[in-house]
Amino acid sequence: MEVNNLVGVAIGGLLAIGGGVVAQFMQGRREQHKWFEEKCIDEYRELLESLTKTLMLAIHWYDIDPESPTRKSEWDMVWNESLRIIHTRLFIAKQIKDADIFNRWTDAFVSFQSDSNTRLLSDRYEEIRQSIVALAMKKL
Repeated sequence: MEVNNLVGVAIGGLLAIGGGVVAQFMQGRREQHKWFEEKCIDEYRELLESLTKTLMLAIHWYDIDPESPTRKSEWDMVWNESLRIIHTRLFIAKQIKDADIFNRWTDAFVSFQSDSNTRLLSDRYEEIRQSIVALAMKKL
């Protein structure tokens, strides 16, 4: 009878330890998944901020003095930063590529540089922004 009790206690202890290990593993996986989702959201936010800043500067720059060397230098810096942000996303790189963000963004500005149509640029930006927001919302 004592052996059966000891075996039962041993099995119960092993099951408790095993349950604790499984619970810790599952908690770790949930925390890792949450961390990854937060990093993705951060990257989407940074991307939107960069594209918005570039759009606002482009509209402001063309409205004031597109030939100013100071404006041109500022524009080059912000434009290059927006391209850098698009290309350096780690966690959302595939989604950005699949949504063709880089080509859509550069096409919008190539068109803008030839026609200076701020309304069309704003519309194209809004389409890109909506795509990015839709991608980000999938992470929530």
